Amino acid sequence: MSLLDRETSSTHILNELLDIRKNPEQYVRDVYLDITAKINLHREMFINQMITKINEYYLHIYEQLENGRALSLDKIKFGMENCFSTLLCHQHSLSDSTLLEINKIIRDIVESEIKLLNCNFRIDMGFLRAQFVFRSNELLKIQLLNLPKIDKIKPIGTLKGHCDQIYQLSKTPFEDYIITASRDNSVKLWDLKTKKCKWSIKVIKPIFQVFEDEVICAEEQGGFKFYDLFTGQFKSCIVTMNLGISCILVLNENIILTGLKYGEIMVWSRKKTKILDVIPGHLMSVTSLKMLNKNELLSCSCDMNIKLWNLKDKVLVRSFEGHKNWVTCIEIFNENEFLSGCKDGSIKIWHRSIESCVNTLHAHTKIVNSIQVFENYQIFSCSDDGTIKHWDTVNSVCLRSVQISSDFGIFDFALLSNDSVLVTENNQVKIWK
Repeated sequence: MSLLDRETSSTHILNELLDIRKNPEQYVRDVYLDITAKINLHREMFINQMITKINEYYLHIYEQLENGRALSLDKIKFGMENCFSTLLCHQHSLSDSTLLEINKIIRDIVESEIKLLNCNFRIDMGFLRAQFVFRSNELLKIQLLNLPKIDKIKPIGTLKGHCDQIYQLSKTPFEDYIITASRDNSVKLWDLKTKKCKWSIKVIKPIFQVFEDEVICAEEQGGFKFYDLFTGQFKSCIVTMNLGISCILVLNENIILTGLKYGEIMVWSRKKTKILDVIPGHLMSVTSLKMLNKNELLSCSCDMNIKLWNLKDKVLVRSFEGHKNWVTCIEIFNENEFLSGCKDGSIKIWHRSIESCVNTLHAHTKIVNSIQVFENYQIFSCSDDGTIKHWDTVNSVCLRSVQISSDFGIFDFALLSNDSVLVTENNQVKIWK
């Protein structure tokens, strides 16, 4: 592709992206209408194929079958329309469970009518079973999370127990429990109802991730320890040399990725308890790893760069340059767009096909430590300036700012479904509501 073609393509993508971001609700509506139109077309094609095949193979019993077939097809059509109108209408998020439910309902409807036709007319209808397959990957998944309300929050409680600065906080599958990591070399599970520590484990400079029913802790000096989430009981470990692990990303029950202080990205196998591969790419410490989609990995670093990797082939797809200081965190909008926080207090918005940033948000006065994404391109961020800020990234404005602390920076935060906000403040977690 020539340079002119690349510039034209980038300009087109950027213009399209800006149009979408100006009116995301219209974009969602258009995509929804397109999806439902495709589903309706697919459904009508299936019904027509059923009619065609029945007529093709069973013309000699056409008169006998006509009434039964028409009734069955009406039942299938009515059942499928009811399924889609119930589960897709007003749906903001096409989750995996929703898609499975749709798939099951459709299969049950078709299977029931096939059995009825087979029983009434003694026809082998097996060939019809393969005519309609509902494939979830044909639908665009639109992820819209509920926006928390922080207009008038105030502190209502404190979790005390760490004796040094807390730098990581994570929600768990158990709604009333969270996990924290501290510079006092401990990881703790907290009960939010009692505001007490349920268990505490000793890990040297821990970096952890909650995965299913486990807490996977990476020690800065190298190696992993695996603990039961609810009991804190030690399960297994992987011991290695002094690596200087700076961040962790658990992909599945076997593969774990770690970023190192020296810039490399390591791929680990839990089952084989060894390093599978090393991806050299950054010049300084890797600060965060995120999967942009099922095949591509994003990494950011203190070398001020963000890199996009093809994880399967272990090759660099693209570098994103534009930050003027350490890139501290990454968060994903969708499979094409993502954000990054910086030590200088700025937040940049990127598109995977454009090397320069789409937009920059300025409001924090110190390092941005964490970002969380919500519906309609709205985000929350926390910083060493002691604030949590709510942004509208479409219009590039900070909608509101909550001063959590005037003495300490905010390393991490979590927003709960009951509108509570959990915030790390030095060696304690404060609960706001």
